[in-house]
Amino acid sequence: MILKALYDYYNRCNNLPASGMEEKEIGFVIVISKEGNFVRFEDCRIDNKQARTYLVKKHVGRSSAVVANYLYDNSAYVLGYAENEKAKKDVDNQTKKRSDKENACLEAFKEKVLSIYKIYPESNDLAAISKFYQQSKEEILSCVSQDNLWEDIKKNLSKKYSTFSFRIDGDLKIVAEKKELLQLPVGGINLS
Repeated sequence: MILKALYDYYNRCNNLPASGMEEKEIGFVIVISKEGNFVRFEDCRIDNKQARTYLVKKHVGRSSAVVANYLYDNSAYVLGYAENEKAKKDVDNQTKKRSDKENACLEAFKEKVLSIYKIYPESNDLAAISKFYQQSKEEILSCVSQDNLWEDIKKNLSKKYSTFSFRIDGDLKIVAEKKELLQLPVGGINLS
């Protein structure tokens, strides 16, 4: 009875995200060309505490497991880079652990992008992101670190809005919010 009432209430509220979706703050957008080359960062922060929200696939729950989100995530996953104050203090001991974790996160995100691309092989957006990830982590970080926003981004990686997604240069929407890529396959690969 209570579940039925909640179900009915949810269906009456037109402004709620659809099941499996959420409004997510994404503070930084990585703009890439159709060829997969880094163009620039876009700052989507509204102020020091919040960023623009996008309707995206619901985030995965993780505590310490390495699991990537659907076409958006934090810098460790999207760029293989995480600034960690604790690691700075004990550089020798923590650097290798941190590097291994960052590499595992980046690989998980790359695998997620490739699994989505296999489902949507006609998507030019996913083709561009796949090309972007054909570069090594070092090449990616070398490109993005040339951007004027990079130093500011590094200072804000601990903020809740420090989430990254992609936009193809010339497009208006980020890839993570494009409806044609959010249609989950029936009985297909689990993309959560």
